[in-house]
Amino acid sequence: MEDTKPMSLKINNLELIPYQYKEDSDLDGYLTIHARFVLSKKQYTDLGKPPSTVNVIRHGIDDEPRVMELDEIAWSRQGDEINEEICLRDRDDNEVSLFVSLDNSISLVVKQSIIIDELLNMLVSNHVIDKTQMNEVMAKVTDERIVEKQRELNELKGDLSEYDF
Repeated sequence: MEDTKPMSLKINNLELIPYQYKEDSDLDGYLTIHARFVLSKKQYTDLGKPPSTVNVIRHGIDDEPRVMELDEIAWSRQGDEINEEICLRDRDDNEVSLFVSLDNSISLVVKQSIIIDELLNMLVSNHVIDKTQMNEVMAKVTDERIVEKQRELNELKGDLSEYDF
């Protein structure tokens, strides 16, 4: 692990200052970064918008942008601020990694969760469900809603700072 810490990370157009940071390169030279930030609600929203592939600049280490995959690890709310831990990994278009498989699995689980929520709401309010209603539920499962649910699942009940980094 490197002890190097950038002055800031620029993730697409969002400039963030990590309060905890670690990076590691594997034998093939692929970089993985774990960072924690204190974010405003707007920054948190902006960071979670698709796409998950982002341009990253590590100011103070390397001013060349890197194309990386962004994953939210966990977050917690402290008043109006949000503490968030993210993971950034160099993108390798030639490799189907465990992370891609895991990301796909998580997306499928979240999609099913959204479908169940909608079905339960319709069943409660209508006491009956037909094919048309089922199609309406399916149409409401959007990428934005999937990301929203994924982020909801990443929220910690306690404070992020209580967990080891």
